[in-house]
Amino acid sequence: MSRGDHRDRAHGHGALHALTRSVNRERLKERISTSLWVAPGLGVLVALGLGIVMITLDRVFALGLPGWLEFRGGVGGAEQLLSTVTSSILTFTALVFTITVLVLQLASNQLSPRVIRTFLHEPATKWAMAVFVGTFVYSLLILSRLRNDEFKLSLSTWLSFVHISTTCCDA
Repeated sequence: MSRGDHRDRAHGHGALHALTRSVNRERLKERISTSLWVAPGLGVLVALGLGIVMITLDRVFALGLPGWLEFRGGVGGAEQLLSTVTSSILTFTALVFTITVLVLQLASNQLSPRVIRTFLHEPATKWAMAVFVGTFVYSLLILSRLRNDEFKLSLSTWLSFVHISTTCCDA
């Protein structure tokens, strides 16, 4: 075997390796794009980050908030509000996606199984789930800190209220 033969085989093997890597990358992109849980996972991470930022801001501005921005319901009122937000967004999310999956199942039986694939490719579905799950996680985080914190969490409580109001109105 000559040196040229080895180079040709090595080049051919390298091209095959690059093609395999490209195919694997495409499969990974396809799995991520059709996965229903990537966007909600990001929503959870954003909610946790936002919760930490808001708790920190509440500590920084503990005494310096303008009167109109301060939550005047007290700790008990904030607890009730956050408990209501947490339970209602969980119920809302479960109801919406249970009905959606039921309708998809019926549609795929009546029409075509491709209906489910179309649903999984729709970005609005994934981001709606991300907002719902993120709202739940944020409210739960603020509620848990409210019970263990000596600071009044006015900004965090207001953000939770505003977020649930806009989430339910947009749905």
